[in-house]
Amino acid sequence: MEASRGTAITGASPRSTPNSGRAQFDDGLQPRGGVVRGECDGDDRTPVVYPATKPIYGFGVSKVLDSSHPNFKTGELVWGFTGWEEYSLIKDPDQLFKVQDKDLPLSYYIGILGMPGMTAYVGFFKFCSPKKGETVYVSAASGAVGQLVGQFAKIAGCYVVGSGGAKKRSESNGLSKSY
Repeated sequence: MEASRGTAITGASPRSTPNSGRAQFDDGLQPRGGVVRGECDGDDRTPVVYPATKPIYGFGVSKVLDSSHPNFKTGELVWGFTGWEEYSLIKDPDQLFKVQDKDLPLSYYIGILGMPGMTAYVGFFKFCSPKKGETVYVSAASGAVGQLVGQFAKIAGCYVVGSGGAKKRSESNGLSKSY
């Protein structure tokens, strides 16, 4: 069965041999984001329905099991947009990036170096651009993007006020004031 976004064939076994230009990945190395964890746990606030016959898609880290693609060798680690399933047969591996620094925790590749980090960095430094000493308010300060915005603001010398569902969750990020 082909996955909805056309990037992986679900149910691929670890013994399948990829055709020319494809690569097969072990997706068991992926940390899960808080939003998707809530969706999978039946969080009432998240009205998302995932078909039982298709994987969830999102950013993850995978290990190359077999590859006929010239840029990906067996045993390499990659990160990017993948199906969250045990094994994926990727039709277009060019959408993935090799894990370059093996000393960093793999979770960094879907956190500070991935979409949340890039969103926080560009949003804070390009669009917000506050000066040292200014007050920055961060809503969802305990979320993947918000916690990083709060840290960037602290590093920039700002007074940071954050809200995050529960005061304790926001306080754990070291903000100046939490709600």
